[in-house]
Amino acid sequence: MFDRANFADTCPQRANVIEWLSFEKGQSVVIHSSAPSAVTSMLRDKGVQLQVLSDTQVEKLAANPGKGSLDYVIVLGMEVDAKFLAGLYRKVKPEGHLVVLLHNKYGMSYLAGKPAFGEQYYASLMENHAGKSAFSSLKGMEKLCKEAGIGEFSRFYLDPDGDFVTNIYSDKYLPRNGDSSVKPRNFTYDRLAMFEETAAWNQVAQEDMYPIFANDYLLVTGPELKQAMVRYSNDRAAAYQIKTEIYMTEHGMEVCKTALHPQGVDHLVKMAENYQKLCQQYESSVFTMVPCTWNGVSLVSPFVKGVTLSERMKAAMAKGDEETVFTLFHTFLNKLRQGEDLAFSNYDFIFSNILIDGDNWQVIDYEWTIDKPVPAEELAFRAAYCFSLEHKDFPFEDICRILNFDNQKVQQLINRETAYQQSITGGGEALGTLCEKYGGDVYTKDALLRALEISTTDHRAQIYEDSGKGFREEQSYFVEHVLTHHDEMELTLKVAVGMKALRVDPCEEPCLVQIKRLWWNGEEQYLDKQIEVNGIKGKGGKNSYPEYIFATKDPNFTLSLDKMQEGDGSFNELKLHLEIHKLSLQLANALTKSIKRII
Repeated sequence: MFDRANFADTCPQRANVIEWLSFEKGQSVVIHSSAPSAVTSMLRDKGVQLQVLSDTQVEKLAANPGKGSLDYVIVLGMEVDAKFLAGLYRKVKPEGHLVVLLHNKYGMSYLAGKPAFGEQYYASLMENHAGKSAFSSLKGMEKLCKEAGIGEFSRFYLDPDGDFVTNIYSDKYLPRNGDSSVKPRNFTYDRLAMFEETAAWNQVAQEDMYPIFANDYLLVTGPELKQAMVRYSNDRAAAYQIKTEIYMTEHGMEVCKTALHPQGVDHLVKMAENYQKLCQQYESSVFTMVPCTWNGVSLVSPFVKGVTLSERMKAAMAKGDEETVFTLFHTFLNKLRQGEDLAFSNYDFIFSNILIDGDNWQVIDYEWTIDKPVPAEELAFRAAYCFSLEHKDFPFEDICRILNFDNQKVQQLINRETAYQQSITGGGEALGTLCEKYGGDVYTKDALLRALEISTTDHRAQIYEDSGKGFREEQSYFVEHVLTHHDEMELTLKVAVGMKALRVDPCEEPCLVQIKRLWWNGEEQYLDKQIEVNGIKGKGGKNSYPEYIFATKDPNFTLSLDKMQEGDGSFNELKLHLEIHKLSLQLANALTKSIKRII
Protein backbone atom coordinates (compact mmCIF):
# COMPACT_ATOMS: atom_id res chain seq x y z
CA MET A 1 0.00 0.00 0.00
CA PHE A 2 1.29 3.45 -0.97
CA ASP A 3 2.22 5.43 2.16
CA ARG A 4 1.50 9.01 1.15
CA ALA A 5 2.88 10.64 4.29
CA ASN A 6 6.13 8.67 4.19
CA PHE A 7 6.57 9.34 0.47
CA ALA A 8 6.03 13.08 0.96
CA ASP A 9 8.64 13.05 3.74
CA THR A 10 11.34 11.04 1.98
CA CYS A 11 10.88 11.84 -1.72
CA PRO A 12 14.21 13.29 -3.02
CA GLN A 13 12.38 16.15 -4.76
CA ARG A 14 11.51 17.55 -1.33
CA ALA A 15 15.17 18.56 -1.00
CA ASN A 16 15.06 20.73 -4.14
CA VAL A 17 13.91 23.65 -2.04
CA ILE A 18 17.46 24.28 -0.72
CA GLU A 19 19.73 21.75 -2.51
CA TRP A 20 20.91 24.47 -4.90
CA LEU A 21 22.42 26.62 -2.12
CA SER A 22 26.24 26.55 -1.84
CA PHE A 23 26.71 24.11 1.01
CA GLU A 24 30.35 23.19 1.56
CA LYS A 25 31.79 20.24 3.43
CA GLY A 26 32.31 21.01 7.12
CA GLN A 27 30.02 24.04 7.25
CA SER A 28 27.86 24.39 10.36
CA VAL A 29 24.15 24.02 9.59
CA VAL A 30 21.14 24.10 11.93
CA ILE A 31 17.71 22.90 10.83
CA HIS A 32 14.53 22.08 12.72
CA SER A 33 13.38 18.48 13.14
CA SER A 34 9.98 19.01 11.50
CA ALA A 35 11.71 19.64 8.16
CA PRO A 36 11.31 16.77 5.65
CA SER A 37 13.77 13.94 6.21
CA ALA A 38 14.70 14.18 2.51
CA VAL A 39 16.18 17.61 3.26
CA THR A 40 18.23 16.45 6.25
CA SER A 41 19.45 13.42 4.27
CA MET A 42 20.60 15.68 1.46
CA LEU A 43 22.50 17.91 3.90
CA ARG A 44 24.26 14.94 5.47
CA ASP A 45 25.27 13.74 1.99
CA LYS A 46 26.92 17.11 1.39
CA GLY A 47 29.13 16.56 4.45
CA VAL A 48 28.04 19.55 6.51
CA GLN A 49 28.15 19.61 10.31
CA LEU A 50 24.40 19.25 10.83
CA GLN A 51 22.44 19.96 13.99
CA VAL A 52 18.79 18.90 13.88
CA LEU A 53 16.93 20.74 16.64
CA SER A 54 13.37 20.38 17.84
CA ASP A 55 11.09 23.35 17.27
CA THR A 56 11.41 24.18 20.96
CA GLN A 57 15.21 24.12 20.73
CA VAL A 58 15.07 26.43 17.71
CA GLU A 59 12.93 28.80 19.76
CA LYS A 60 15.55 28.74 22.53
CA LEU A 61 18.32 29.33 19.99
CA ALA A 62 16.51 32.42 18.75
CA ALA A 63 15.98 33.68 22.31
CA ASN A 64 19.66 33.30 23.21
CA PRO A 65 21.21 36.79 23.10
CA GLY A 66 24.69 35.56 22.21
CA LYS A 67 26.27 36.04 18.80
CA GLY A 68 26.50 33.03 16.55
CA SER A 69 29.03 31.52 14.23
CA LEU A 70 26.77 29.32 12.10
CA ASP A 71 27.02 29.13 8.34
CA TYR A 72 23.35 28.31 7.85
CA VAL A 73 20.17 28.35 9.93
CA ILE A 74 17.28 26.80 7.97
CA VAL A 75 13.60 27.22 8.85
CA LEU A 76 11.17 25.59 6.41
CA GLY A 77 7.56 26.47 7.08
CA MET A 78 7.75 27.18 10.82
CA GLU A 79 5.68 30.01 12.25
CA VAL A 80 7.83 33.13 12.57
CA ASP A 81 7.68 36.75 13.59
CA ALA A 82 10.22 39.59 13.49
CA LYS A 83 11.60 38.87 16.97
CA PHE A 84 12.12 35.19 16.16
CA LEU A 85 13.87 35.96 12.86
CA ALA A 86 16.04 38.60 14.50
CA GLY A 87 17.22 36.06 17.06
CA LEU A 88 18.10 33.48 14.41
CA TYR A 89 19.73 36.11 12.20
CA ARG A 90 22.14 36.92 15.03
CA LYS A 91 23.29 33.29 15.08
CA VAL A 92 24.76 33.25 11.55
CA LYS A 93 28.13 34.57 10.46
CA PRO A 94 28.26 37.86 8.54
CA GLU A 95 28.76 35.85 5.36
CA GLY A 96 26.35 33.16 6.52
CA HIS A 97 22.70 32.66 5.59
CA LEU A 98 19.39 32.46 7.41
CA VAL A 99 17.07 30.54 5.07
CA VAL A 100 13.32 30.83 5.68
CA LEU A 101 10.46 29.23 3.73
CA LEU A 102 7.29 31.33 3.93
CA HIS A 103 3.94 30.46 2.40
CA ASN A 104 2.35 33.30 0.46
CA LYS A 105 -1.04 34.09 1.95
CA TYR A 106 -2.08 35.33 -1.52
CA GLY A 107 -0.47 32.42 -3.37
CA MET A 108 -2.31 31.31 -6.50
CA SER A 109 -2.93 27.78 -5.25
CA TYR A 110 -4.19 29.03 -1.88
CA LEU A 111 -6.61 31.33 -3.71
CA ALA A 112 -7.71 28.40 -5.89
CA GLY A 113 -8.34 26.19 -2.87
CA LYS A 114 -5.19 24.63 -1.47
CA PRO A 115 -5.81 24.38 2.31
CA ALA A 116 -3.80 26.86 4.34
CA PHE A 117 -3.81 25.27 7.78
CA GLY A 118 -4.48 21.55 7.75
CA GLU A 119 -7.86 21.41 6.04
CA GLN A 120 -8.83 25.05 6.56
CA TYR A 121 -9.57 26.59 3.18
CA TYR A 122 -8.78 30.29 2.65
CA ALA A 123 -7.78 30.64 6.31
CA SER A 124 -4.57 32.51 5.45
CA LEU A 125 -6.60 35.36 3.90
CA MET A 126 -8.36 35.99 7.22
CA GLU A 127 -5.44 35.29 9.52
CA ASN A 128 -4.81 37.64 12.42
CA HIS A 129 -1.60 39.54 11.60
CA ALA A 130 -0.52 39.69 15.23
CA GLY A 131 1.74 36.90 16.41
CA LYS A 132 3.68 34.25 14.56
CA SER A 133 2.68 32.79 11.22
CA ALA A 134 4.02 30.56 8.48
CA PHE A 135 2.23 32.81 5.96
CA SER A 136 3.21 36.19 4.63
CA SER A 137 2.60 38.46 1.67
CA LEU A 138 5.37 39.87 -0.50
CA LYS A 139 5.24 43.22 1.29
CA GLY A 140 4.78 41.44 4.61
CA MET A 141 8.05 39.60 4.05
CA GLU A 142 9.87 42.89 3.42
CA LYS A 143 8.32 44.30 6.60
CA LEU A 144 9.44 41.24 8.58
CA CYS A 145 13.01 41.71 7.42
CA LYS A 146 13.01 45.41 8.24
CA GLU A 147 11.60 44.82 11.75
CA ALA A 148 14.08 41.97 12.33
CA GLY A 149 17.01 44.18 11.41
CA ILE A 150 17.91 42.06 8.39
CA GLY A 151 19.87 44.13 5.91
CA GLU A 152 20.98 42.05 2.95
CA PHE A 153 18.60 39.39 1.71
CA SER A 154 17.48 37.72 -1.49
CA ARG A 155 14.01 36.39 -2.17
CA PHE A 156 13.14 33.49 -4.40
CA TYR A 157 9.82 32.17 -5.71
CA LEU A 158 9.16 28.44 -5.53
CA ASP A 159 7.27 26.70 -8.32
CA PRO A 160 4.88 25.00 -8.00
CA ASP A 161 5.33 25.42 -4.23
CA GLY A 162 7.76 24.76 -1.39
CA ASP A 163 6.84 21.08 -1.05
CA PHE A 164 7.94 19.58 -4.37
CA VAL A 165 9.98 22.31 -6.04
CA THR A 166 10.65 22.11 -9.77
CA ASN A 167 11.58 25.72 -10.57
CA ILE A 168 13.09 28.48 -8.44
CA TYR A 169 12.70 32.01 -9.77
CA SER A 170 14.02 35.37 -8.61
CA ASP A 171 13.45 39.03 -9.40
CA LYS A 172 16.31 38.69 -11.90
CA TYR A 173 14.48 35.95 -13.77
CA LEU A 174 10.71 35.60 -13.57
CA PRO A 175 8.61 33.00 -15.42
CA ARG A 176 7.23 33.83 -18.81
CA ASN A 177 3.85 32.94 -20.24
CA GLY A 178 3.50 29.16 -20.05
CA ASP A 179 6.42 28.51 -17.71
CA SER A 180 4.37 27.88 -14.54
CA SER A 181 2.31 24.87 -15.59
CA VAL A 182 3.23 22.35 -12.88
CA LYS A 183 0.39 21.83 -10.42
CA PRO A 184 1.07 21.46 -6.69
CA ARG A 185 1.43 17.80 -5.69
CA ASN A 186 -1.21 17.21 -3.01
CA PHE A 187 0.03 13.91 -1.61
CA THR A 188 -1.00 14.68 1.97
CA TYR A 189 -4.15 16.76 1.60
CA ASP A 190 -7.38 17.13 -0.37
CA ARG A 191 -7.90 20.44 -2.10
CA LEU A 192 -10.27 22.60 -4.08
CA ALA A 193 -9.49 23.85 -7.58
CA MET A 194 -11.87 26.75 -8.07
CA PHE A 195 -10.23 27.91 -11.30
CA GLU A 196 -7.67 26.75 -13.85
CA GLU A 197 -4.37 27.83 -12.32
CA THR A 198 -2.29 27.47 -15.48
CA ALA A 199 -4.43 30.03 -17.31
CA ALA A 200 -4.22 32.35 -14.31
CA TRP A 201 -0.42 31.97 -14.16
CA ASN A 202 -0.19 32.95 -17.82
CA GLN A 203 -2.12 36.16 -17.13
CA VAL A 204 0.03 36.93 -14.09
CA ALA A 205 3.24 36.37 -16.09
CA GLN A 206 2.07 38.65 -18.90
CA GLU A 207 1.38 41.45 -16.42
CA ASP A 208 4.67 40.98 -14.49
CA MET A 209 2.83 40.18 -11.25
CA TYR A 210 4.30 36.75 -10.52
CA PRO A 211 6.03 37.73 -7.22
CA ILE A 212 2.68 38.79 -5.75
CA PHE A 213 0.99 35.45 -6.43
CA ALA A 214 3.87 32.94 -6.17
CA ASN A 215 2.74 30.12 -3.91
CA ASP A 216 5.77 30.07 -1.61
CA TYR A 217 8.76 32.30 -0.93
CA LEU A 218 12.30 31.45 0.09
CA LEU A 219 14.06 34.22 2.01
CA VAL A 220 17.87 33.96 2.07
CA THR A 221 19.78 36.53 4.14
CA GLY A 222 23.36 37.56 3.60
CA PRO A 223 25.39 38.40 0.51
CA GLU A 224 23.52 38.32 -2.78
CA LEU A 225 23.38 34.91 -4.44
CA LYS A 226 24.47 34.49 -8.04
CA GLN A 227 21.61 32.23 -9.11
CA ALA A 228 18.85 33.99 -11.01
CA MET A 229 16.87 30.82 -11.70
CA VAL A 230 17.13 27.09 -10.95
CA ARG A 231 15.30 24.19 -12.59
CA TYR A 232 15.37 20.58 -11.48
CA SER A 233 14.95 17.62 -13.79
CA ASN A 234 15.17 14.93 -11.16
CA ASP A 235 11.92 13.18 -12.01
CA ARG A 236 14.02 10.80 -14.14
CA ALA A 237 16.38 7.87 -13.90
CA ALA A 238 19.55 8.81 -11.97
CA ALA A 239 21.66 8.86 -15.15
CA TYR A 240 19.55 11.71 -16.55
CA GLN A 241 18.87 13.82 -13.46
CA ILE A 242 20.26 17.32 -13.87
CA LYS A 243 20.03 20.75 -12.28
CA THR A 244 19.92 23.77 -14.59
CA GLU A 245 20.98 27.11 -13.12
CA ILE A 246 21.00 30.55 -14.68
CA TYR A 247 23.83 32.55 -13.12
CA MET A 248 24.56 36.24 -13.04
CA THR A 249 28.18 36.84 -14.10
CA GLU A 250 30.22 39.94 -14.94
CA HIS A 251 29.64 39.10 -18.59
CA GLY A 252 25.89 38.68 -18.23
CA MET A 253 23.81 35.58 -17.59
CA GLU A 254 24.95 32.07 -18.39
CA VAL A 255 23.29 28.66 -18.15
CA CYS A 256 24.97 25.91 -16.16
CA LYS A 257 23.80 22.27 -16.16
CA THR A 258 25.09 19.94 -13.44
CA ALA A 259 24.52 16.22 -12.92
CA LEU A 260 22.77 15.41 -9.65
CA HIS A 261 24.42 11.96 -9.53
CA PRO A 262 27.85 10.77 -10.68
CA GLN A 263 26.31 8.53 -13.34
CA GLY A 264 24.78 11.62 -14.96
CA VAL A 265 28.13 13.13 -15.96
CA ASP A 266 28.30 11.07 -19.17
CA HIS A 267 24.90 12.42 -20.17
CA LEU A 268 26.15 16.01 -19.97
CA VAL A 269 29.43 15.24 -21.73
CA LYS A 270 27.38 13.74 -24.55
CA MET A 271 25.39 16.97 -24.83
CA ALA A 272 28.63 18.83 -25.60
CA GLU A 273 29.27 16.26 -28.32
CA ASN A 274 25.71 16.71 -29.58
CA TYR A 275 26.40 20.39 -30.15
CA GLN A 276 29.29 19.59 -32.48
CA LYS A 277 27.23 17.01 -34.36
CA LEU A 278 24.23 19.28 -34.88
CA CYS A 279 26.43 22.08 -36.18
CA GLN A 280 27.47 19.62 -38.90
CA GLN A 281 23.88 18.63 -39.65
CA TYR A 282 22.28 22.07 -39.94
CA GLU A 283 23.64 25.25 -41.48
CA SER A 284 23.41 28.31 -39.24
CA SER A 285 20.95 29.87 -41.70
CA VAL A 286 18.55 27.01 -40.86
CA PHE A 287 19.09 26.48 -37.12
CA THR A 288 21.64 28.22 -34.89
CA MET A 289 22.84 25.88 -32.17
CA VAL A 290 23.48 27.72 -28.92
CA PRO A 291 27.03 26.64 -27.98
CA CYS A 292 27.90 24.72 -24.85
CA THR A 293 31.19 23.81 -23.16
CA TRP A 294 32.02 21.04 -20.70
CA ASN A 295 34.30 22.47 -18.00
CA GLY A 296 34.89 19.20 -16.17
CA VAL A 297 32.09 19.85 -13.66
CA SER A 298 29.20 21.41 -15.53
CA LEU A 299 27.92 22.14 -19.00
CA VAL A 300 27.98 25.89 -19.60
CA SER A 301 26.11 27.89 -22.26
CA PRO A 302 25.41 31.57 -22.81
CA PHE A 303 21.92 32.72 -21.85
CA VAL A 304 19.99 33.61 -24.98
CA LYS A 305 16.94 35.87 -24.89
CA GLY A 306 14.06 35.52 -27.25
CA VAL A 307 10.54 34.24 -27.81
CA THR A 308 10.15 30.50 -28.10
CA LEU A 309 8.26 28.77 -30.88
CA SER A 310 5.99 27.49 -28.13
CA GLU A 311 5.12 31.05 -27.06
CA ARG A 312 4.51 32.05 -30.67
CA MET A 313 2.14 29.11 -31.07
CA LYS A 314 0.26 29.93 -27.87
CA ALA A 315 -0.09 33.60 -28.76
CA ALA A 316 -1.56 32.70 -32.15
CA MET A 317 -3.97 30.18 -30.61
CA ALA A 318 -5.11 32.72 -28.02
CA LYS A 319 -6.16 35.00 -30.91
CA GLY A 320 -7.80 32.15 -32.80
CA ASP A 321 -5.24 32.66 -35.57
CA GLU A 322 -4.84 29.13 -36.92
CA GLU A 323 -3.24 30.44 -40.11
CA THR A 324 -0.21 31.63 -38.11
CA VAL A 325 -0.10 28.33 -36.22
CA PHE A 326 0.10 26.37 -39.45
CA THR A 327 2.57 28.83 -41.00
CA LEU A 328 4.89 28.44 -38.01
CA PHE A 329 4.59 24.66 -38.18
CA HIS A 330 5.28 24.54 -41.93
CA THR A 331 8.36 26.75 -41.44
CA PHE A 332 9.54 24.48 -38.64
CA LEU A 333 8.99 21.35 -40.73
CA ASN A 334 10.78 22.79 -43.76
CA LYS A 335 13.78 23.72 -41.62
CA LEU A 336 13.95 20.18 -40.23
CA ARG A 337 13.93 18.85 -43.79
CA GLN A 338 17.02 20.92 -44.64
CA GLY A 339 19.29 19.01 -42.26
CA GLU A 340 21.88 16.68 -43.70
CA ASP A 341 20.99 13.00 -43.60
CA LEU A 342 23.48 11.81 -40.98
CA ALA A 343 23.53 8.83 -38.61
CA PHE A 344 22.00 10.72 -35.66
CA SER A 345 19.05 12.97 -34.86
CA ASN A 346 18.15 15.63 -32.32
CA TYR A 347 15.07 14.11 -30.73
CA ASP A 348 14.63 17.25 -28.63
CA PHE A 349 13.33 19.62 -31.32
CA ILE A 350 10.31 20.55 -29.20
CA PHE A 351 8.75 23.99 -29.56
CA SER A 352 9.97 25.29 -26.19
CA ASN A 353 13.59 24.58 -27.16
CA ILE A 354 13.56 26.93 -30.15
CA LEU A 355 13.95 30.70 -29.83
CA ILE A 356 12.86 32.83 -32.77
CA ASP A 357 14.47 36.19 -33.45
CA GLY A 358 13.40 37.33 -36.89
CA ASP A 359 14.79 34.78 -39.34
CA ASN A 360 17.15 33.34 -36.75
CA TRP A 361 15.84 30.12 -35.20
CA GLN A 362 18.08 29.19 -32.27
CA VAL A 363 18.09 25.74 -30.65
CA ILE A 364 18.75 26.22 -26.94
CA ASP A 365 18.59 22.59 -25.80
CA TYR A 366 19.53 19.35 -27.51
CA GLU A 367 19.67 17.00 -24.57
CA TRP A 368 18.12 14.03 -26.35
CA THR A 369 20.18 13.44 -29.46
CA ILE A 370 20.00 9.78 -30.49
CA ASP A 371 22.39 7.74 -32.59
CA LYS A 372 20.08 6.94 -35.48
CA PRO A 373 18.43 8.98 -38.23
CA VAL A 374 14.82 10.03 -37.69
CA PRO A 375 12.79 11.53 -40.57
CA ALA A 376 12.01 15.23 -40.27
CA GLU A 377 8.28 14.49 -40.31
CA GLU A 378 8.59 12.27 -37.24
CA LEU A 379 10.67 14.87 -35.38
CA ALA A 380 8.00 17.46 -36.19
CA PHE A 381 5.29 15.03 -35.03
CA ARG A 382 6.99 14.55 -31.67
CA ALA A 383 7.23 18.31 -31.14
CA ALA A 384 3.56 18.76 -32.01
CA TYR A 385 2.45 15.82 -29.88
CA CYS A 386 4.35 16.99 -26.79
CA PHE A 387 2.88 20.47 -27.25
CA SER A 388 -0.65 19.10 -27.65
CA LEU A 389 -0.46 17.28 -24.31
CA GLU A 390 -0.43 20.64 -22.51
CA HIS A 391 -2.52 22.63 -25.00
CA LYS A 392 -5.78 20.90 -25.83
CA ASP A 393 -6.81 23.59 -28.34
CA PHE A 394 -3.78 22.89 -30.55
CA PRO A 395 -5.00 21.51 -33.94
CA PHE A 396 -3.08 18.25 -33.55
CA GLU A 397 -5.27 16.22 -35.91
CA ASP A 398 -4.77 18.79 -38.66
CA ILE A 399 -1.01 18.63 -38.06
CA CYS A 400 -1.13 14.85 -38.52
CA ARG A 401 -2.90 15.34 -41.84
CA ILE A 402 -0.23 17.85 -42.92
CA LEU A 403 2.37 15.18 -42.14
CA ASN A 404 0.26 12.63 -44.05
CA PHE A 405 0.16 10.29 -41.03
CA ASP A 406 -2.85 7.99 -40.75
CA ASN A 407 -4.27 6.79 -37.41
CA GLN A 408 -2.11 3.69 -37.40
CA LYS A 409 1.07 5.71 -37.91
CA VAL A 410 0.03 8.24 -35.26
CA GLN A 411 -0.58 5.51 -32.70
CA GLN A 412 2.73 3.89 -33.56
CA LEU A 413 4.59 7.16 -32.91
CA ILE A 414 2.66 7.82 -29.69
CA ASN A 415 3.59 4.34 -28.46
CA ARG A 416 7.21 5.03 -29.34
CA GLU A 417 7.13 8.30 -27.42
CA THR A 418 5.62 6.57 -24.39
CA ALA A 419 8.37 3.95 -24.46
CA TYR A 420 11.01 6.66 -24.85
CA GLN A 421 9.69 8.58 -21.84
CA GLN A 422 9.76 5.38 -19.79
CA SER A 423 13.40 4.88 -20.74
CA ILE A 424 14.15 8.38 -19.44
CA THR A 425 12.35 7.80 -16.14
CA GLY A 426 13.99 4.39 -15.76
CA GLY A 427 10.62 2.65 -15.92
CA GLY A 428 9.39 4.49 -12.84
CA GLU A 429 6.38 6.77 -12.64
CA ALA A 430 6.70 10.53 -12.80
CA LEU A 431 5.83 12.54 -9.71
CA GLY A 432 2.72 13.99 -11.32
CA THR A 433 1.48 10.52 -12.28
CA LEU A 434 2.05 9.23 -8.75
CA CYS A 435 0.09 12.15 -7.36
CA GLU A 436 -2.80 11.47 -9.72
CA LYS A 437 -2.86 7.83 -8.60
CA TYR A 438 -2.21 8.16 -4.88
CA GLY A 439 -2.60 11.82 -3.96
CA GLY A 440 -5.49 13.57 -2.26
CA ASP A 441 -8.73 14.39 -4.04
CA VAL A 442 -9.07 17.56 -6.09
CA TYR A 443 -12.55 19.05 -6.14
CA THR A 444 -13.10 21.34 -9.09
CA LYS A 445 -15.59 24.18 -9.25
CA ASP A 446 -17.70 22.33 -11.82
CA ALA A 447 -17.77 19.17 -9.71
CA LEU A 448 -18.80 21.14 -6.62
CA LEU A 449 -21.57 22.94 -8.50
CA ARG A 450 -22.72 19.62 -9.88
CA ALA A 451 -22.71 18.12 -6.39
CA LEU A 452 -24.72 21.09 -5.15
CA GLU A 453 -27.19 20.60 -7.98
CA ILE A 454 -27.47 16.91 -7.17
CA SER A 455 -27.81 17.54 -3.45
CA THR A 456 -30.72 19.92 -4.04
CA THR A 457 -32.59 17.96 -6.75
CA ASP A 458 -31.56 14.32 -6.60
CA HIS A 459 -30.91 13.81 -2.94
CA ARG A 460 -33.75 11.34 -2.48
CA ALA A 461 -35.27 8.26 -4.10
CA GLN A 462 -38.95 7.31 -4.12
CA ILE A 463 -39.89 3.74 -3.19
CA TYR A 464 -43.21 2.09 -4.09
CA GLU A 465 -44.45 -1.08 -2.35
CA ASP A 466 -46.83 -3.66 -3.84
CA SER A 467 -48.57 -5.75 -1.20
CA GLY A 468 -50.77 -7.45 -3.81
CA LYS A 469 -52.84 -4.55 -5.14
CA GLY A 470 -50.28 -2.97 -7.40
CA PHE A 471 -48.23 0.18 -6.92
CA ARG A 472 -50.07 3.17 -5.49
CA GLU A 473 -48.84 6.65 -4.64
CA GLU A 474 -50.18 6.42 -1.08
CA GLN A 475 -48.11 3.27 -0.59
CA SER A 476 -44.83 4.95 -1.42
CA TYR A 477 -42.19 6.83 0.54
CA PHE A 478 -38.99 8.79 0.04
CA VAL A 479 -35.49 7.90 1.19
CA GLU A 480 -33.44 11.05 1.82
CA HIS A 481 -29.69 11.71 1.34
CA VAL A 482 -28.97 8.58 -0.67
CA LEU A 483 -26.10 9.95 -2.81
CA THR A 484 -22.75 8.94 -1.33
CA HIS A 485 -19.89 9.79 -3.71
CA HIS A 486 -20.08 11.53 -7.08
CA ASP A 487 -22.81 9.65 -9.02
CA GLU A 488 -23.27 6.72 -6.67
CA MET A 489 -26.34 5.92 -4.58
CA GLU A 490 -26.80 3.53 -1.70
CA LEU A 491 -30.23 2.41 -0.47
CA THR A 492 -31.02 0.26 2.55
CA LEU A 493 -34.72 -0.64 2.67
CA LYS A 494 -36.85 -2.48 5.24
CA VAL A 495 -39.31 -4.67 3.31
CA ALA A 496 -42.28 -6.13 5.16
CA VAL A 497 -42.66 -9.91 4.97
CA GLY A 498 -45.18 -10.85 2.29
CA MET A 499 -44.48 -7.86 0.05
CA LYS A 500 -44.91 -8.82 -3.63
CA ALA A 501 -42.70 -6.28 -5.36
CA LEU A 502 -40.76 -3.05 -4.93
CA ARG A 503 -40.38 -0.20 -7.39
CA VAL A 504 -37.41 2.18 -7.11
CA ASP A 505 -37.51 5.65 -8.74
CA PRO A 506 -33.86 6.80 -8.46
CA CYS A 507 -34.39 10.33 -9.84
CA GLU A 508 -36.70 12.45 -11.99
CA GLU A 509 -34.63 12.90 -15.15
CA PRO A 510 -33.48 10.78 -18.10
CA CYS A 511 -30.51 8.78 -16.93
CA LEU A 512 -28.27 5.76 -17.23
CA VAL A 513 -28.36 3.42 -14.23
CA GLN A 514 -26.30 0.39 -13.33
CA ILE A 515 -26.88 -1.79 -10.31
CA LYS A 516 -23.40 -2.29 -8.94
CA ARG A 517 -24.38 -4.69 -6.15
CA LEU A 518 -27.55 -5.99 -4.49
CA TRP A 519 -27.96 -7.67 -1.10
CA TRP A 520 -31.04 -9.44 0.32
CA ASN A 521 -30.95 -10.09 4.06
CA GLY A 522 -27.20 -9.55 4.09
CA GLU A 523 -26.36 -11.92 1.21
CA GLU A 524 -25.29 -10.61 -2.18
CA GLN A 525 -27.70 -11.62 -4.96
CA TYR A 526 -27.80 -11.59 -8.75
CA LEU A 527 -31.46 -11.01 -9.72
CA ASP A 528 -31.31 -9.67 -13.25
CA LYS A 529 -34.26 -11.79 -14.44
CA GLN A 530 -36.46 -10.51 -11.61
CA ILE A 531 -35.90 -6.85 -12.53
CA GLU A 532 -38.15 -4.98 -14.95
CA VAL A 533 -37.53 -1.42 -16.08
CA ASN A 534 -39.45 1.27 -17.96
CA GLY A 535 -36.34 1.82 -20.04
CA ILE A 536 -33.99 -0.19 -22.22
CA LYS A 537 -31.80 -2.93 -20.80
CA GLY A 538 -28.30 -3.30 -22.20
CA LYS A 539 -26.15 -6.40 -22.17
CA GLY A 540 -24.56 -7.34 -18.87
CA GLY A 541 -21.60 -9.60 -18.18
CA LYS A 542 -21.60 -12.81 -16.22
CA ASN A 543 -23.08 -12.06 -12.80
CA SER A 544 -22.95 -8.34 -13.47
CA TYR A 545 -26.02 -6.22 -14.03
CA PRO A 546 -26.53 -4.47 -17.35
CA GLU A 547 -26.83 -0.75 -17.79
CA TYR A 548 -30.37 0.57 -18.03
CA ILE A 549 -31.16 3.56 -20.26
CA PHE A 550 -34.17 5.63 -19.26
CA ALA A 551 -35.41 8.11 -21.88
CA THR A 552 -38.04 9.44 -19.49
CA LYS A 553 -38.34 11.86 -16.59
CA ASP A 554 -39.88 9.06 -14.52
CA PRO A 555 -37.18 6.35 -14.56
CA ASN A 556 -37.94 3.33 -12.42
CA PHE A 557 -37.22 -0.35 -12.05
CA THR A 558 -39.29 -3.03 -10.37
CA LEU A 559 -37.97 -5.96 -8.37
CA SER A 560 -40.24 -9.00 -8.06
CA LEU A 561 -40.07 -10.51 -4.57
CA ASP A 562 -42.16 -13.66 -5.12
CA LYS A 563 -39.13 -15.94 -5.31
CA MET A 564 -37.13 -14.25 -2.57
CA GLN A 565 -36.45 -16.26 0.58
CA GLU A 566 -38.05 -14.57 3.58
CA GLY A 567 -36.05 -13.74 6.68
CA ASP A 568 -36.85 -14.84 10.23
CA GLY A 569 -38.29 -11.51 11.39
CA SER A 570 -41.17 -9.34 10.28
CA PHE A 571 -38.96 -7.43 7.85
CA ASN A 572 -36.46 -8.29 5.11
CA GLU A 573 -33.55 -6.01 4.28
CA LEU A 574 -32.81 -4.98 0.72
CA LYS A 575 -29.60 -3.06 0.08
CA LEU A 576 -28.79 -1.53 -3.31
CA HIS A 577 -25.63 0.12 -4.62
CA LEU A 578 -26.38 2.05 -7.83
CA GLU A 579 -24.40 4.21 -10.22
CA ILE A 580 -26.46 6.96 -11.86
CA HIS A 581 -25.53 9.31 -14.69
CA LYS A 582 -27.95 12.03 -15.77
CA LEU A 583 -28.56 12.38 -19.51
CA SER A 584 -30.27 14.86 -21.74
CA LEU A 585 -33.49 13.52 -23.24
CA GLN A 586 -31.95 13.79 -26.71
CA LEU A 587 -28.93 11.69 -25.74
CA ALA A 588 -31.06 9.17 -23.85
CA ASN A 589 -33.26 8.67 -26.94
CA ALA A 590 -30.19 8.27 -29.16
CA LEU A 591 -28.68 5.65 -26.82
CA THR A 592 -32.01 3.83 -26.65
CA LYS A 593 -32.18 3.58 -30.45
CA SER A 594 -28.56 2.38 -30.64
CA ILE A 595 -29.12 -0.35 -28.05
CA LYS A 596 -32.32 -1.50 -29.79
CA ARG A 597 -30.38 -1.91 -33.05
CA ILE A 598 -27.67 -3.93 -31.31
CA ILE A 599 -30.14 -6.15 -29.49
